Amino acid sequence: MLLIRPLYPFFLGIYFVLFVYAENLGDVSLDMLPKPLLTVLLLSAIFFVILRVLSGSYRIAAPITASLLVLIFLPPSLGELIRGYYRIDTYVVFLLVLVVTAIFCVSAMRRPGRDITRNRLLNVVAGVLVVVSLLQITIYEFGALKNTNGNDTKAFSALDLPELDAPVEKPDVYYILLDAYSRADVLKDYYGHDNSTFIRNLEGYGFDVAGLSSANYHRTFYVTPALLNYDYIDYQSAPGAQHMQAVTHALKAERSDNRVAAIFKAMGYEIFSVRSTGDFLHMSYAQSIMPPRTAAAMNEFDDAVFETTVLSNVYRYFSSDLVREKRDSVNFVFDQLASIAEVESPKLVFAHVMAPHQPFVFDATGKMPLTYPDFGKDEFLAENIAAYSGQVHYINTRVEELVRTILSKPGTPPIIIIQGDHGLRLSAHKNGRLLYDNTNACYRELYANLNAMYLPGERASEMFHDAVSPVNTFRLVLDSYFGTNLGLLPDRTFFPIFKEGFVAPEFVDVSAEKETCDTAWESRFTGLN
Repeated sequence: MLLIRPLYPFFLGIYFVLFVYAENLGDVSLDMLPKPLLTVLLLSAIFFVILRVLSGSYRIAAPITASLLVLIFLPPSLGELIRGYYRIDTYVVFLLVLVVTAIFCVSAMRRPGRDITRNRLLNVVAGVLVVVSLLQITIYEFGALKNTNGNDTKAFSALDLPELDAPVEKPDVYYILLDAYSRADVLKDYYGHDNSTFIRNLEGYGFDVAGLSSANYHRTFYVTPALLNYDYIDYQSAPGAQHMQAVTHALKAERSDNRVAAIFKAMGYEIFSVRSTGDFLHMSYAQSIMPPRTAAAMNEFDDAVFETTVLSNVYRYFSSDLVREKRDSVNFVFDQLASIAEVESPKLVFAHVMAPHQPFVFDATGKMPLTYPDFGKDEFLAENIAAYSGQVHYINTRVEELVRTILSKPGTPPIIIIQGDHGLRLSAHKNGRLLYDNTNACYRELYANLNAMYLPGERASEMFHDAVSPVNTFRLVLDSYFGTNLGLLPDRTFFPIFKEGFVAPEFVDVSAEKETCDTAWESRFTGLN
């Protein structure tokens, strides 16, 4: 009996949410699914009931409801394929859907006897889409569960660790990741932001600042496993390494059970992981500290589902204030770090601050900005640059306050690393979405990152150099202070080329080009300053 009922609009709504989830496997968790699923089902029901009342027939209400959902939740990849690859305007797509809907409705009215056949067919098609997405998610989550149980995880805690000669007085170590914080010269050349005062202040506190540092990757998902295992990503030995799912498993496992945390745990360090959002610095050995979130609060998955739809503003209105959540979460990390500085030594503290990464929710004084320009859209390039500059300025004030707090504590001088994981990447975004190829790339804008280290003692300063990259961070720290002999790797930069389907990316070495920029983007950036 169920198959003859017009359930396909509801199946379509479920599919659109599952589609986005499946496209972001590895960056999302199952607890994020219920709220957007319920929201879409409620929306589908509202559309269906209203249209049923207005038309007097479910034969009309069902196809119109389904068409409205397609218009609202057209999967971004399909929408970009239609509008971008074939250069068809959005309004043409809209018109095509309306025409198909009109034909469907006329057919439903003129041939009511075929309702059962039509409903069965559409229910089966939409149901298959849901089942395929559910299978993909289930297979992935089952593999993730196996990793959690230790079946497939490479146990760095038990092997492959260097010999140590730890000092009696162990220094506290702070690693602070400022997401999308660009290098000083790029800030000035491309964004018109003079960061020289902040850099001089850090140097005045005793920091070494790498003036030519570049990130090893331009996505945090790849940056942190390399950082925490002081080596470049090599997933070729993972089972099924040609599949994105296998790579995601392998990298999450190497991030969670990483060499750096295992080494410091073995030396008796208490380990903290403080994050404003996300799991990029989540690890098995650390005490995890994140800001509290209300049930109504939007998360990254909610934003991914609704950000490309006409309902984005409505959804944010009924959710808690996304801007306030971002502001509170950023300030939360800095406040927690100041509190952790009081904890008894030795401690290893990781922090991931989702700033100055967009959205831009601070002006230069820390207040709410007057406007919130859509990120990655060409018409808002100047506004985004100005907003980024303001947010950088505010983050600088919080960083300096924190540095003064940490350095004021008595005892063995600490080690403090403050890094950007990559640049702002404005040149790699289109309509708010990060692009998957390096066509017309402005590598300098993607990779040039802040890299500042407070390294007491002579040996560390001797190893430090102006182009040192994140992958060498803990090689430098461990060799200088804990008696290892790892040495530094060549500083290299890679661009992941994503292929169609769920094939693992190919990492292309762009080290020789990392200071270059596409001439069109170079002109656009410099033309605004």
